[in-house]
Order: sequence, then C-alpha cells, then structure tokens
Amino acid sequence: MKLKDIQFAKYFLTHEINLQKDDVSNDLNTEVYIRKSGTENTVEFVNNVITVNNPISISSFLFRVLETIINKHIPEASAQNLSNIAILHMCREYVNKNNSSGNKTDIPVFLSFDKLIVPSLIIREIIEPITKKIDVERVLFVPCKCTDVCRIVNDSSHLKSEYGYSASLIHNDNYPLILCNNSVYNNVAQHCHIVVKVLELAFGEDTKDGVIKNLLLDNDELLSHLLTILKTVYEYDDVIYFMTLLESHVTSVDTEEHNKMIKNQSIVISKDSYLDQNIKLSQSQTPDVSRQWTQWSMLMGLIEKQLEPSRGSMWPTSELVKPHEDKLRLVIKQRAKDKNKSQLNFEELLDASRDMYDHNAIEPGVLTEVLLKRSRVWK
Repeated sequence: MKLKDIQFAKYFLTHEINLQKDDVSNDLNTEVYIRKSGTENTVEFVNNVITVNNPISISSFLFRVLETIINKHIPEASAQNLSNIAILHMCREYVNKNNSSGNKTDIPVFLSFDKLIVPSLIIREIIEPITKKIDVERVLFVPCKCTDVCRIVNDSSHLKSEYGYSASLIHNDNYPLILCNNSVYNNVAQHCHIVVKVLELAFGEDTKDGVIKNLLLDNDELLSHLLTILKTVYEYDDVIYFMTLLESHVTSVDTEEHNKMIKNQSIVISKDSYLDQNIKLSQSQTPDVSRQWTQWSMLMGLIEKQLEPSRGSMWPTSELVKPHEDKLRLVIKQRAKDKNKSQLNFEELLDASRDMYDHNAIEPGVLTEVLLKRSRVWK
C-alpha cells in the first residue's frame, strides 16, 4: 500500500501537524510494505520505503508507520521522544474510540450495505440522485492488523492469502468488495472510509476526489443535507470529526479551498439551531498559524503539563527562600495580633512587605497596581 491508503495517516499529516504541502504530498506517496516474518513489530525505512515486520495490532502498526515518517522531519532526539508519546496516544485513541468496555471481537461479519445507516444514507440520498445508481451490496468486516480502515478486495485469492478464508465463503459475484477492519473500534472512521471506498469503486480514484470536493466546496444544499444526516446519528463533535476525515481524503485541496470549505460549513451550521449552538468553527486560517489549536498541539502541551510534577521545583532555591518566607509570615501574624485582626488587608500586607525588605524606593501607601502601571510599555 501507500501511506495515503491509511486513513489516519492521511488525516494526521493534513490536519494535525504543520508541514509544507510538498512534504505532505511526498510523504503520502511513501510505499508501505507488511512482512509477516522478522522481529515482531519492527520497522525498516530504506529508499523512502517503510517495511513493517509482523505487526502485533492495528494501533501498533499505525504508530510505527507514523513514527517513522514524522521523525524524518524532527532531527532532535528529545523532540522525537515527545512526539512519539503523542503519536502513540492518538493512535490508541483513534483505534479504540468506541470501545470503552475493552471487549474485542475476532468474528468476521458480512453485512448488507443498506444496514450501515450513515454510509447508505449518504450514498443513496445525496450521491446517487446526482450521479448514477451505485452497485454496492455488502461489506465484509474482518479483524486485521494492518488495514485502516477499509480496502478494496478484487478477488478471493487475497482473502485466502491474507486471512486464510476459503474462497467458497463469498460468491464470485460479490467481487470487488469492500473489506472493513473491525479491529478499529471507531464508528465515524469506519463510516467515512466506507463512503470513500464506495465512491472509489464507483467512479475511480480521481473522480472520487472531485465528488467529495463538490460535496464540501461547491454545493451548500448537498452540504446541508449531509450535516442533517450526520447530526441525526452522531453527537455534534463527531459531526465535525466526520467532515474533517472526509476532507483529508481530497489531496488536491489548497489553502484557499480549505478556507472556503470551513466558511461554507460555518454558513450551513449557522442556519441549524442545534449545530450552531454546539459547534464553533474558525472562519479561516493563514499559513503561518494553521493547526495551532488542533488535538496535536493540545496533546503536546498536555504532555508538558504531565511531566512538570516529575521535574519538581529547584530544591536549593526553595531552601534559601524558605527562611525569608517564614520570617515574613511571623511579621504579618504579629501585626494582625497588634491590630486585633484575624488577617491584614492588602495595603497592610504591602506595608509589612516594605518594612521586611526595606523597600525605601517605594512610596508608602502606593498600591502595586500603580507601580506596575508606570513601568508598562503601553498606557
């Protein structure tokens, strides 16, 4: 496969980190191979080809691939370690989004496409009326350690070689079919990728991009219809999550078109009382500040916050300052007792601090706010 065949990698490179457009395009065209032999869960990166040996799970596969491609852009070892922690967290969150119980299933399931509510409504109610009848009957859900989330299977030999399933289980009339990885417990990711693969089967790779772009960019009526379907099934935050995943599948979107998509979504959302109350979208982004407030940047900040307690304070500084702090507390306590008060007000605390540290340069009775105002660079 190529990196662009992996939905989470596509989303991550286009929406979570700020790389140059040419770098993203080159990365998405990186070849990815899976080798069933070799040391478990190791990676080789030679001549811009990523080879993953014997992956143990889909989350570890996603992590190893993204770790390899992102570290190529980060030369510092410390920054690589920090980014790897964030990538691992996001991969696990993506794979287990709707698996709060922790239950796993390894049972293959062959479902009718029309029973998949979101994908079937989008195809039948939005796409087919403006294109043609799309022939898709069933979707095969199987556990897989290296498929995110869907792939197109053209004949039975692939299922037999990859998963060991007998060709007799599926009639030849069902090929080509869409295989969906039921080891990815993320309903939005599954539904979005099924829609994309149905469009790819029906129209081909290039035309599929045009259909999605037209849906998000050029037709407010279709966009409104799409949002109505999504809000009926999903929580409001998953509505935007679906739209973001869908947009990531269109690689030909430039900055101006992306801003127009956001603007169109904002206009349509503002006309819907439920969505407008719960969703706020940025109207546009400039190239210099794009992706500053994404999950990625917030997660990196969270990691810094989590590491802070382990670093602790500077112990020598604490030891040196403590006697002075204790002395000031005794002075404040004594002055409160002399004034027959339980505690001093702010001005009395300021006077105690002046006397304690002999701040002769500060006029008595002047509040700290007044002193600070004089030193500001603005008025």
